[in-house]
Amino acid sequence: MAKKKGIGALTPTWSLRLVLIDIPVLIIALILDILGVVCFFLSLVVVGIPLSYILDAVGIVVIGLWLIFFRSGKLPITKRIIRLFKRAGIPLLGEIIPFFGDVVFCWTIYVLYEMISQDELIDG
Repeated sequence: MAKKKGIGALTPTWSLRLVLIDIPVLIIALILDILGVVCFFLSLVVVGIPLSYILDAVGIVVIGLWLIFFRSGKLPITKRIIRLFKRAGIPLLGEIIPFFGDVVFCWTIYVLYEMISQDELIDG
């Protein structure tokens, strides 16, 4: 009798990726969003707005690289980048809008969304 492969969260590969890659990115997204709230309060004294854009740039790089290299399966690199802009466009816009992106946890919500989306769990 042939041994069946696991499905979704039951595969060892998925569990390993969750622990080694996805959870640290979720923690980074949460830290970026918490620092965004701090920047919101610093914006009341006009210091936080430039810092907010620096946090947004860090978020774009970290989460963008995570999407391109770890969440796009075996697509060619050009299709990975196109997928990045299609799927991360709304959180990216949310983060770039001053004050809104600071108080709404766009990065964290997006990373959680990507982690639970079923079509991205199977990468071959």
